[in-house]
Amino acid sequence: MKLDFRGITLWRKGVDGVVLKYRGRTICIDYSNTYECNYTLNTRYQYNHVFPEISDRLNIEGLVEVIVVKSSVESSGCSIGYLLFFNNGFRVYHTGYSSSIENVLSIEKPIHLLLIPISGDEASPEEACEVVKSLKPVLTIPIGFKDTRFFYKFRDICQPYTQIVLLTCS
Repeated sequence: MKLDFRGITLWRKGVDGVVLKYRGRTICIDYSNTYECNYTLNTRYQYNHVFPEISDRLNIEGLVEVIVVKSSVESSGCSIGYLLFFNNGFRVYHTGYSSSIENVLSIEKPIHLLLIPISGDEASPEEACEVVKSLKPVLTIPIGFKDTRFFYKFRDICQPYTQIVLLTCS
C-alpha cells in the first residue's frame, strides 16, 4: 500500500523499512535495494544494516535537506533519527530506534509526517504517544511492529493528537 501526501509517495518495506519518492528521487530509510533506492539512510547499526559515517547534514540534489538527529549509543549499537526538509515545505521526522526521547523537544516544528517505531522493544505505544504529544505532527505512521495490537493501542491513545495511518508492509 502506498500513500500520496503533499507530493511525496511513501510506502513501507518490511517491518522497519520506509521508502519516500519525491520528484523522481527515492529515499529509503532502513531499507536498501540498489534498484529501488537512489539514497539510503539507516537509523541503526546492526548486523544487517550498514551504518555509514555521515555528516550532520546532507543535501539531496537541492530537493531534500536531511539533518541527522543523534539519538543514542547503546551496547547493541547506535541509533540516529532523521529530519527531512523537502523543498516544497514538507517536513518528515523519523525518530530512529532509540529508547531515548530526550531530543524530541529540540526538533524544529512543524512536523508534517512522523515515522515512529512502536514495537515495545524501543518505545512502547504509550512512550511513542508522548513523542506525538510533544511534536503534534499532522500525520503519524507507526513502524517497526509485527503485531497489529501495538498499532491499535497506539492509535487508540494518540488519535486525538494526530492523524494515524496504518500503512501495511509490502
